[in-house]
Amino acid sequence: MKNMAYDCTDGVNKFLATHSDASPSSARPCGTADRRRKRNTEVLMQKGDCDLVAYYCSLLPEEEQVDLYSTFMEEITDKNDRAECLAAADKI
Repeated sequence: MKNMAYDCTDGVNKFLATHSDASPSSARPCGTADRRRKRNTEVLMQKGDCDLVAYYCSLLPEEEQVDLYSTFMEEITDKNDRAECLAAADKI
């Protein structure tokens, strides 16, 4: 049951991160939209989803993009997985 709540929260975070561009707060630097995107990206990092982590990192301010994606890459030790994640970042 605990995992079910976690999955629901993931979905809400993903929805808010994806649709927050429509809100006025997205115009503010480091506003609510960026915090939501960062939180969603951190959840995706735990799941190891290279494509979505690269995409959501690209929506963040440049400094946060680099910090967050490098943190993500530090956890990936398999050579093939690292290559896949680097390719995903390169596509974006």
